[in-house]
Amino acid sequence: MSEVRDTTSITAVHEDQARHLLEALGVADDYDDGTLVCFACGEPVRTVGLGVARQCGDEILFSCARLDCMRALS
Repeated sequence: MSEVRDTTSITAVHEDQARHLLEALGVADDYDDGTLVCFACGEPVRTVGLGVARQCGDEILFSCARLDCMRALS
């Protein structure tokens, strides 16, 4: 029997709600201390801003707000 999971697709998050999303994903502290890094360029996401988040298997990958980095992850 296969496992059934609830999934949610979020296409945009208003800047005012970004903090809530980071907390819900359990990465707010990583964002704050600079250890949440961009999947594409390796820079801390908070330096340029949060761009894209994408689930890959059990992991959620993040990009910064640079266009090239968001394209690489989307």
